[in-house]
Amino acid sequence: MKKIIILFFISFLIIIFNIKSENKSIDNIVNIKEIYFTKQNEFCDTIQIIELINDTIYKGDKYTVLYGVLCIDEEKNKKGIYILKNDSIIEKIKIPEDNEVMNFELNKIEQIKDGFIISTSANSNYDYLIRNFKFQFIENKFLITNIDGKNTTSYSNGVWIYRPFKIEKPIEVKDFNFEDYFIL
Repeated sequence: MKKIIILFFISFLIIIFNIKSENKSIDNIVNIKEIYFTKQNEFCDTIQIIELINDTIYKGDKYTVLYGVLCIDEEKNKKGIYILKNDSIIEKIKIPEDNEVMNFELNKIEQIKDGFIISTSANSNYDYLIRNFKFQFIENKFLITNIDGKNTTSYSNGVWIYRPFKIEKPIEVKDFNFEDYFIL
């Protein structure tokens, strides 16, 4: 049993050494393997990871959506949603603070045929809001193409009011802000 543990530990060290010795990413792209395996550059908290699989749409590239906290971020210890392409961060969506959207929750991220959906909710003293954001892979990038939601208030006796959001043209991730869709 002791030999198995020692072999496992040596294998683990070899894997870590190989990952650390890989070439580092250039410019502002952060290599996810480097983040996972270095002490100063790690995710403080990884809440959800979903790998997007569809070779027809993604043409051999590996896309991942990661919800967590990146410690090397300029705004340390703040949650974000990171979109990765082949293990490198290409987009970040900021998660609102309580003073921006009260009691904001990211409920789930789920894969769809050509992208993913982020389901969120928020509540205050009187209102409960649910929002679903559809991200589709169009022209080699993810765009928000549909947003739907529903609201209820303590004044409405639990009756849901459905609230579609009209999108004139798809929204680029860099221009997206959750706060804009939680205003009553």
